[in-house]
Amino acid sequence: MNQKRTALSNAKKASRGYFVGRKDCVVWKIIDQKGILLNLANGSYFEAGPVALTIWKKCDGRTSLSEMTGFISKKFHVKQTTAQKDILKFISELKRQKLVKISTSPVSLTDRIS
Repeated sequence: MNQKRTALSNAKKASRGYFVGRKDCVVWKIIDQKGILLNLANGSYFEAGPVALTIWKKCDGRTSLSEMTGFISKKFHVKQTTAQKDILKFISELKRQKLVKISTSPVSLTDRIS
């Protein structure tokens, strides 16, 4: 429980000016409006529902967490605080599953996140 709280706290700190990118070892596909994410490095997979899939699509390494929050808030008609909480929780889980990398600057179109 303490690790979960620490991860969420760290993610909150990362919400301003931080960027989330998908790792190269992850492949994904949309099936029946759900995202199936597969980590080729360890064989684990993750299923993302419609909201989580929308967040996943924004994990391009160029969209900041604060931009993501605004987008999700508008798209799903929820308060920004609710959107931020849900995004941070999901991003923390993706990081725990080693599916994403958080950085302090956006990646360029030619950069790759490993």
